[in-house]
Amino acid sequence: MKITHLWWSLSYGGIETMLVNILNEQAKLADVSLIIINDMIEPALLHKLTSDINVIKIDRTIGSKNLFFIRKINRILERENPDVIHLHGSSIFNFLNSRWAAKTCCTLHDIPRGKPGSSNRWLSIAQWCLDKDKGNVRCCNRIKHIFSISNSVSEALLRGYGITSEVVFNGIVPEKFYHEVRRRGERKLRMVQVSRLDHHKKGQDLLIQALLKLRQQGEYNIELTFIGDGGSRAFLQELVNENNMGKEVHFLGSQSQDYIAEHLADYDLFVQPSRYEGFGLTVAEAMAAGVPVLVSSNQGPAEVIENGKYGWVFKNEDSADLARMIMFLLSHEEKVFQKAQLAQKYVDEKYNVKTTAYQYFCMYSEKLNK
Repeated sequence: MKITHLWWSLSYGGIETMLVNILNEQAKLADVSLIIINDMIEPALLHKLTSDINVIKIDRTIGSKNLFFIRKINRILERENPDVIHLHGSSIFNFLNSRWAAKTCCTLHDIPRGKPGSSNRWLSIAQWCLDKDKGNVRCCNRIKHIFSISNSVSEALLRGYGITSEVVFNGIVPEKFYHEVRRRGERKLRMVQVSRLDHHKKGQDLLIQALLKLRQQGEYNIELTFIGDGGSRAFLQELVNENNMGKEVHFLGSQSQDYIAEHLADYDLFVQPSRYEGFGLTVAEAMAAGVPVLVSSNQGPAEVIENGKYGWVFKNEDSADLARMIMFLLSHEEKVFQKAQLAQKYVDEKYNVKTTAYQYFCMYSEKLNK
């Protein structure tokens, strides 16, 4: 089987991390290629792909209105003649000639938002060029085979757009994550949050506010580290500075997947305070590292921990409840430790990338290669 994946870029992010893992697994069983549309490519991630994978770069400049790249994509597809074309952004379907429709599937990687757009291909392309907020459901009404990364995403897609999808859970490589059995004892509680710095979605401001509430209550035995970068960096840094929290809150910036896999186990608690989230790949990674997790009662991350069975939950967008849960975990170390051990075993079985790759293969055969 020849499988061609298409995505916009290869930089640090949840989609790219997952995509690299999926491609490497699929390359063990099939002829796999990856078309990267934009010129945003992180060399370290590129080197993570095995030599068996054919990487094809379109080198489109981000933000360019020049549509010549559409011709390049279709010439490549003519040359490759894949059995399956797997998109990781639904708007990319606009750029494919109609002859490829029957072979095309797409994964929806987040909670659906935006408008599907016109059913006319060229009008839809014009809308894509003009829209500032393109959402992530454009063309979903025209793609026959949609995959969702969680039940939360699938249900939201059906409820909001009337579009059905098959659920294929994201996967990680559990054995990559260093873990160590240890107790915190008397030292500070070390919290970590790993994701793009985008407080409107990821809710990092809620975590800072919760830490401030705890400090106002006289609890100084906690420190917080953000791993990641993004548009909210300046806003979050200012929030820390104006509350004199520079000694408690640290920003490490973007780090490689190797760094994260090695250092997640340095922390005592992983917090994902997202306002909305389709899955929560970093939540599964923290579980694989044996780190207790605390997530918002919100869609994907809560689903990953089965709504509290393998982690802890606070009320979405409620910094006071987040502070309350942190205090609870701070004072129930043994209970927290035991649940983290269960979570580590669970994530190895439920969210292993080998399972994800196999499920996609089954779906390809069932849906596209009858």
